[in-house]
Amino acid sequence: MPTRRQRIKDYLRGVQGTPSEIAKEVDASVKAVHDDLEHVAESLEETEETLLVAPPECMECGFDDFDDKVAPSKCPDCKSEQLSEAVFVVEET
Repeated sequence: MPTRRQRIKDYLRGVQGTPSEIAKEVDASVKAVHDDLEHVAESLEETEETLLVAPPECMECGFDDFDDKVAPSKCPDCKSEQLSEAVFVVEET
């Protein structure tokens, strides 16, 4: 049986997904998915694939240049906590 990280990788080869969507797909917590995504990215470094990230965006002011691309807690510009989730996909390089 594939590991959770392998299931995440396989899922993201077919569709784009937010951490919440991925968590539902692999039956895990969002926090576990956040941790796993870093390892998935590392495991793809020696392959012809890469993990692409569309960063979160502040729903109040539109800021999207977060240092933490996976799970920022609030917007550094307006301090709003209303942020969209990052979107991930595995693509061939």
